[in-house]
Amino acid sequence: MKKSQLSFIIFFLLCQTTYCQDYIVKDSTYTSGTVKLLSDGSITFKKLKKDLPITYLPGEIKEFGFEGKVFESIVTNSQIKFSERIANARPLKVFVYQSQLLLKVYDSIKIVDKNELLNQVQKYSVCDTYKLPKKILSNNKSIDYNLTKLIKVCKPHKLLFNRTLFSLGINQIDIKGDGGLLTTERLSGQFTSPSLGLGKEFPFYKPSNLFLTADLNFNLLSGKVNSTNNPAKKITAHYIILPIGLKWIIADYTVKTYLKGAVVASYSSISADTGVTSSSSSSLQFGLTSAIGIQIPIQKINGIQLELKFIDLAKTSFQEYELGMTSNSFSIGYCF
Repeated sequence: MKKSQLSFIIFFLLCQTTYCQDYIVKDSTYTSGTVKLLSDGSITFKKLKKDLPITYLPGEIKEFGFEGKVFESIVTNSQIKFSERIANARPLKVFVYQSQLLLKVYDSIKIVDKNELLNQVQKYSVCDTYKLPKKILSNNKSIDYNLTKLIKVCKPHKLLFNRTLFSLGINQIDIKGDGGLLTTERLSGQFTSPSLGLGKEFPFYKPSNLFLTADLNFNLLSGKVNSTNNPAKKITAHYIILPIGLKWIIADYTVKTYLKGAVVASYSSISADTGVTSSSSSSLQFGLTSAIGIQIPIQKINGIQLELKFIDLAKTSFQEYELGMTSNSFSIGYCF
């Protein structure tokens, strides 16, 4: 016998005994044999070739395997039918139902489309604080293969995902500046400012604890700056800050500790008033930021994020002054 023929026979027998073996489960008892599907939705089963086939209707057995596929007996629209199961991750199971999908969570059964399935998978999956990527529902193949695989063996640090963050913070802001090369005037002021933030983070697949982050922060401050030459000036400033950088999870436990570093672009608008004259100007500023924080999971998907951040913006021109800004902030965010 040729080597190629022998290899084919071994492969065929392996398939029959492992991946393609027919079986039934009745009263929680697994029995292997031969299954045939009948046109009326029932099946016949023989344990041995010499045995007479036994017919089973939906409801008489729990499930059966046929040509590598799994079918369960479930109630749909008040009727008991065998439906093909394509995912099984307690407490969630997914079945093919005509042109749609059937979702079973515990004893609750619901007919869903692909978009509805995504929401339910995110709610009941075993992926802790991580979301399953939308791309697994892009076509029939990804439902048959990726959904089953990801739900059954899902490991949070192996999945691609992105998160959205809403945050509220309090900033301690220092503004320093001067009147340029032709004057000895110096400006300084300290302000406490609230901030509002909206952020996104996207993972690099390798390493799985490294993420690209982008945060849009809004700051408003109002108060006085001290001048070495002129009377104290009252200023009002708006800062729209966009840090784009990297986040590195250094302790990947239930509570995750992380470090962040980013390049900062800021649109700043400042109005100054001495009581006699007033002026306003706006400009772009650039700088660097660094942060340390922790993420605390809530339920399965969402989480609370606590973060300490330092920002240093380089000086830029505002009217007749060169002003720079540094900030220390503490924020609390909700990520999902």
